[in-house]
Amino acid sequence: GFAFVARTPRGRGSVSAGFDEDGTFWATAGLDVWKLEAPHSLVGYAESAPTLPELTTVGQTESVHGADIVVWECYLVSVAGGKVVVTDSTDRNLRTFLPAATADSDSLPVSGFGGAYMYSGRMFFSANGGAGVFKVDLDLVS
Repeated sequence: GFAFVARTPRGRGSVSAGFDEDGTFWATAGLDVWKLEAPHSLVGYAESAPTLPELTTVGQTESVHGADIVVWECYLVSVAGGKVVVTDSTDRNLRTFLPAATADSDSLPVSGFGGAYMYSGRMFFSANGGAGVFKVDLDLVS
């Protein structure tokens, strides 16, 4: 089964989210960024309720993230508008940057991306509509 452990912000549009290596849950919507530390230690409930804990507001980024994010080291990474979008979560201003294009990143589709994955130390994003799965070089991110 499943259980409700926290409430996500409402009225913010689509929420993109991912977990870091420590288990902290990170979420973005528009320019807003939130986190929830140790969600695995929270009590689960059969129904959502106003008494559930809310995500902690971290701040606002400088650029909108895509439909899903990967959290790698201190970076929130996604693909939006055919570009890799990276936010440094340790920067108190949540500095966001678009890495310089390479031959590989030039070929990213502008269409929506719906999945973000880390597997065996490699980062992947899947494009909606069957455009493919794309690997992002970690050197672009850091």
